[in-house]
Amino acid sequence: MVTNSSDPVLQLLRQAIKRGVFPGAVLCASREGDVRYDHALGWAALEPAQLPLVAQAIFDVASLTKPVATAAAVMALLDAGELELDAPVAKWMPLFARPNKEKITIRHLLCHAAGLPAHLKFYERLHRMRQKEEGPALGTASVDWVIEEIARLETLPPGECTVYSDLGYIVLGRLIEVIAGASLDDFCRENIFLPLGMEDTFFLPLHQPEKREQRLRGRQIAATERCPWRERILVGEVHDDNCHAMGGIAGHAGLFSTMADLHRFSLTLLRCSQDRASFFSPSVVREFWRTQGLVDGSTWALGWDTPSPEGSSAGELFSRCSVGHLAFTGCSIWIDRDESIIVILLTNRVHPSRSNEEIRRFRPLIHNTIYGLITKPSPLPPPGRMGAAPEPLHIGDAISIHPLNQQRNRLAPPPFSRQTTSMLDTSKTPHNIPPPLSEMAQHTPSSYATRFHQPLPPPSAHLPPSSSPEIANVSVRHETSDASAHPESANVSVHPESLTTDHAIAVDRSDSK
Repeated sequence: MVTNSSDPVLQLLRQAIKRGVFPGAVLCASREGDVRYDHALGWAALEPAQLPLVAQAIFDVASLTKPVATAAAVMALLDAGELELDAPVAKWMPLFARPNKEKITIRHLLCHAAGLPAHLKFYERLHRMRQKEEGPALGTASVDWVIEEIARLETLPPGECTVYSDLGYIVLGRLIEVIAGASLDDFCRENIFLPLGMEDTFFLPLHQPEKREQRLRGRQIAATERCPWRERILVGEVHDDNCHAMGGIAGHAGLFSTMADLHRFSLTLLRCSQDRASFFSPSVVREFWRTQGLVDGSTWALGWDTPSPEGSSAGELFSRCSVGHLAFTGCSIWIDRDESIIVILLTNRVHPSRSNEEIRRFRPLIHNTIYGLITKPSPLPPPGRMGAAPEPLHIGDAISIHPLNQQRNRLAPPPFSRQTTSMLDTSKTPHNIPPPLSEMAQHTPSSYATRFHQPLPPPSAHLPPSSSPEIANVSVRHETSDASAHPESANVSVHPESLTTDHAIAVDRSDSK
């Protein structure tokens, strides 16, 4: 793993921090499960006081909730035979038995082809009602209120266009709860996150203060925005306005996680897709990573995006069969299936303000650089895209580097053979919540498990010996122009800004690609 202070990846991260692209970043890049880059630099918070960022910091991963929680939960239910991708949503949610909605399927929702608008400011109405001591309570009541509002909208027929839609994933999140008989939080925690060893991945429900306090205890949380309507810097509460108004648990946003957990999750999916693991059925993972083709020109798979022909945040070097997703808060996952490359980038770019969009230029640059270094070993000159490289850091510099040299095993899925209760076990209560995190160390590995999957192979199985790449001499290609694109890419066939229906609010979203 490269950790010397002159390597191009560190230089790019330092430049970005000094130039205000984001206050801090945690990055992990691996190939074939071998971690090559593993860095934490900068600040977890600038206000009200500066706090150096650590590699184990927990980030609000915003729309990464869509692939990591919501789509993964659908995969688990699909594996269990509890649903079908082409089943109509109205089968479980009668509110959708209406014109232009009765034919919406789970597949349509997953690939943003359901005809629903991108975004609506439900939080404004909920906030006004609560100021008058009216409206639904936080939690399921608020989610159901939002679902009813979505069901009443006049929408396009499914399959006619692609619109990156938070609303579709709000519906999916509630649908999962109806089918599983448990909250999205509890279902994902027990059936996906804990079985995979993702102990630092969770929702933070605002209406369950004890659970929220338990999950936050002893952890560093990267700060997000100084919210104008909440009138405070957000730390440990969801940044997304609608998710916050619903109580912190939703299908489109609300998840918090770490670089290590997201790498573990991504590597598990990659191995499943290659028939080298079976936590999820390999055929299911491959289907979810396949561009669906329901709408001509759409790059969306199921819960995941693929690189757009031009201006992709993955850069120009990731293969066409790569999959990834962005988050408005400044986080991203990109997985190159051909080269078995995973890049996890977590930043707090919305701290203290969401108006900073410099990460649009940075993302393709860092992915191009990492790809070139991992795949083509030879000397690489210092990156010139963002100007001259900064001087090496010295004690007292306003950047903190915390490599996980002794914790690389945390970045890969564990070899587990666990058997335990699950949300899908009808002989048990569907609301069985796992023990507190503080108790986990007292249990053997058999205390937590998946309900119907085969054990994963050890992280080292089928993998070549670990080796550190030499500094590479590659021509790092940069994007030439993205000024007219969606805040993150041109990957969405219809952008929120181009919607003209009365209910479509033009919003500045940067998590669609």
